[in-house]
Amino acid sequence: MTLAEIQTAMVATFNSKLPQLKTCEAHEGRFDANELKRVAGRCPALYVACLGLGQPVLSGTPFAPIRWGVFVVTKDAPKADRSTTALNLVQGVNVLLSEQSWGLEHARSDPERVSSQNLFGSATAGQGVMIWAVTWTQEFQLDDGVLWEELNDFLTAAGESATTDGAAITTKQTLPGASA
Repeated sequence: MTLAEIQTAMVATFNSKLPQLKTCEAHEGRFDANELKRVAGRCPALYVACLGLGQPVLSGTPFAPIRWGVFVVTKDAPKADRSTTALNLVQGVNVLLSEQSWGLEHARSDPERVSSQNLFGSATAGQGVMIWAVTWTQEFQLDDGVLWEELNDFLTAAGESATTDGAAITTKQTLPGASA
């Protein structure tokens, strides 16, 4: 299972369980003021992002703890203010995280260390939007996931460093799929 496949399954689950959303899609990561302006017109919205990967366990079947985030973005609407809508969606996301495997047999744990944070600040206040982040860690079995044939321009890795006494160390590694 690749990280992109896991993220796609999460988006599909949130989309099906929270039909009031105008937007539910994968996102590259955290939000800054410019990104918030870009997405503010499609609210209420959820954006699912992979925020990091913990130390993988490579013996046996490889797996890793993965840090995920859902960014809830809302704005004022005729029948609901942005704060109420955001709180309702954050609650809904937290409820959905309980014992959630996303329909994937590769999930090795339920979501753990769930945290919800209000990211409202002066930058968001001026845009008339509310943003929350719900984050959690969840272990997944991982496949290689690398399409080596698509990495033709990255088949050799090389690096240089020095020992404490200044002696140069040069390393060169040919990656799988490369011709020597």
